[in-house]
Amino acid sequence: MRLIGIFLIYLSAGILGPSAQATLVTLSPNYAAEAASETVPLAFKPFQLSVDEFEFEWVGTPLPGVQLELGKESLDWVRVSEFLVLPRARLFVKADQVSGGQVRYHSNVQAFGIEDSQGSAEIPIALTSGEKNPIQIITVKDGKQKSGTVLLRFRPKQALSFEQRIGIDVTCSPYQVAIEKNMGARPDEWMFVGCRLVYSKGSNHRTSTLEIYAYWDGVGQTIKMGEVATPSISSSLWLASQGAKPGVVKFVAGSHELALRYKVPEYLHKGTLALGLGPYAYQYRDAVSNVNTTIPLVTLYLNFFLDETTKFVVFEAIAAHEKFNSDLGLYLMSESFKTLDERFSISLMFGAHMLTFPSLGKTQNLIGAPQGIEATYRDLFVKGYNTTVGAFVYPKIDGKSYYNVWLRWGRPGFFVEFNYISWSELLHDSLGAAQEAYSQSLGISVGFPIFRFM
Repeated sequence: MRLIGIFLIYLSAGILGPSAQATLVTLSPNYAAEAASETVPLAFKPFQLSVDEFEFEWVGTPLPGVQLELGKESLDWVRVSEFLVLPRARLFVKADQVSGGQVRYHSNVQAFGIEDSQGSAEIPIALTSGEKNPIQIITVKDGKQKSGTVLLRFRPKQALSFEQRIGIDVTCSPYQVAIEKNMGARPDEWMFVGCRLVYSKGSNHRTSTLEIYAYWDGVGQTIKMGEVATPSISSSLWLASQGAKPGVVKFVAGSHELALRYKVPEYLHKGTLALGLGPYAYQYRDAVSNVNTTIPLVTLYLNFFLDETTKFVVFEAIAAHEKFNSDLGLYLMSESFKTLDERFSISLMFGAHMLTFPSLGKTQNLIGAPQGIEATYRDLFVKGYNTTVGAFVYPKIDGKSYYNVWLRWGRPGFFVEFNYISWSELLHDSLGAAQEAYSQSLGISVGFPIFRFM
């Protein structure tokens, strides 16, 4: 029972509605430098890309005897912020007939290793094009230094459309971000889009602003938004802050026009009331009863956000039967950490609940404190749909136990959940004799929000 409460707990975390984004974003002047410096990259590939599709372009005269190559199997993707993923690879440099030298990429500097008058170095670089991400090479020969600058250019060899070269991040999934229109795309560009929802007060109500971060490689540092020339806020990165209407944002670079559609609510609420309902195999037994049947299980759930990762959860789960039981819980739920490219998170739940059921000729009201943990994986199988597994556990101590396990899949406004709930309580009759009350429920629920407030 309480399990459905939990279902709704997750729901509030991602299925029932948006969380308040209270975290400040610090924009890097150049995310390419951060991609090159990331220690342990862990990001999923948003689209197909190969190091063979990048070429080196010298600015001015090439340095004699210098050879450049990207490691064939070195491409990986790096999450450089909560909303942005970039590709990087390892650059191999060789220089003939030198006594020294170095490679510089932003703040990363590597001196040549020298063997038999050949210098060599290898250094990670972001696979981003243009003048904002130069590679500087310095060679030393006969005591004289020479310096050259190399730029990376995207020159695709695979016959892929721009739609196949645009990555839309998991952070955009709750807002249904997708391509609305795409005209005049060139083959030498790609894009990655990330999102962030911001709560703010409107004239009469709390409203939303969707921040859409578009990293657009190969189009320079100025595009048009709203028919107005707009410089990038960081190298090749643009930010569009969009309200609930019109639900479309347009980017224009030269002849390429790209429109992205999105969906965010005009009215944002901190509180949500949800309903869950489903058939359950139900068992209940005590000193005089032994029930084994199928019943509807109903849950009402209330959640109230304190910030983007913390909320209060109140729920009521009722087994609809003559030998009913009710599970009323109050919990504080907090997201403890997030990993696997922003897709996987763990949340802890702290609080207590009260079981209410008829036994020994009266209504029993018993307090317990099973604590819970929940794991959520976002965008599993389908974008915008999340999968959650969790449990409340109170092992049997002095005849009292509580187990609540659930597996849930859904999106905002709808979910399907498999639940298993069991509990036992040790009661004492009027003569002081110990009697056990036990309940077990197993079934599937379907749920949805029915009311939002504040």
